[in-house]
Amino acid sequence: MNLQKLAEAEAYFLELYPQGFEDVTLLPIIKRHNTAKIGEQVREMFTKENFTQPDIICENFTKIVSKSTLISLFEKPKVREMVQTMRMERRDMFAIGLYEMLYGD
Repeated sequence: MNLQKLAEAEAYFLELYPQGFEDVTLLPIIKRHNTAKIGEQVREMFTKENFTQPDIICENFTKIVSKSTLISLFEKPKVREMVQTMRMERRDMFAIGLYEMLYGD
């Protein structure tokens, strides 16, 4: 990671929005992304209990990716295709990795 570029980007962002993410001028942009709604859906779809069924986890992952405004329209079909073509052992590994990301140390 280029820390100098990151610091420059941060300075530019704060120049445009002095209050950071609390800045009133950012509210319309934040509302378009609807992060609270997607966050709630993620919490519902990726409960610990669902991780006993890798197919459900993989299906839910593609649903969340398709709803995300932060993922390119060109990448969404590729993610969906990748998940659809996964063999069962890959789905298991994917579910385990996602579980560790969300609930592990």
